[in-house]
Amino acid sequence: MMNIEESHFYCETLEHEQLHGAADIAFFSDVALTSGGPILELGCGIGRISIPLAMSGVDVVGLDISLGLLESFRRKIDSCPSDIRQRIRLLRADMRRFALRERFRCIICSSNTLLLSGSDDDLAETIACAATHLLDNGIAVFDVDSIDDDMEAALQEYSIAAVPDAVFTAPDGRILQRTHRLKLVPSQCGAVRVAVSYEYFTADGRKYAERSEKLAFIRPDKLLSLVKNSGLNIIETYGWYDRRPFNRNERKLLIVAGKREHQ
Repeated sequence: MMNIEESHFYCETLEHEQLHGAADIAFFSDVALTSGGPILELGCGIGRISIPLAMSGVDVVGLDISLGLLESFRRKIDSCPSDIRQRIRLLRADMRRFALRERFRCIICSSNTLLLSGSDDDLAETIACAATHLLDNGIAVFDVDSIDDDMEAALQEYSIAAVPDAVFTAPDGRILQRTHRLKLVPSQCGAVRVAVSYEYFTADGRKYAERSEKLAFIRPDKLLSLVKNSGLNIIETYGWYDRRPFNRNERKLLIVAGKREHQ
């Protein structure tokens, strides 16, 4: 058994674990085509979003702090046609405090990545840093999971037993069953923080790998306030990638925000 936080297995398996299908890729590709680029993706990971954006014809900068994920991304770029390779540039940096000379028509932070920033102050830093890197007519798009009183109560009562949640084919061809455990983590700020432990089992029941991550869930009104305080105007809020309007029953929150004039 291995720990796979930064392993090649983890990097390659991320793509197989995505539960949104291609819905988010279609959404962000449409955003990219509308904006015209250049695009900056914060927390680009292995390029699951960035590469399709480049394929749509726009220039993309992928930013991530994980060297392992960026190396996996580079391997994927190497297998792309030359015109796609020329549209993608990768940077290793902390999304909370990066400084680039370039400004962007669109900055995206997909797949709950924003909630990995850490504390409320870290979230505010990330959003503000994104805002300073937008062109005057640019937009920022933040993609997070929503939480309300009902969801927080459910997390409080959630069983600590391992729960099967996905079956997928690993890069080496093995069929793996993934299970997860959730544990609420005490927090001094307004976020609800959860430690998630994943275990991977082969078809014969042997544990193949494990990994863990920490997530933070912030109520929509608080996150919207952080976005506004960063100097951005809220343009749209969606409840899913099909652009349905956001309401309290939705578990997905997509925020589209634009830079204020004379900022």
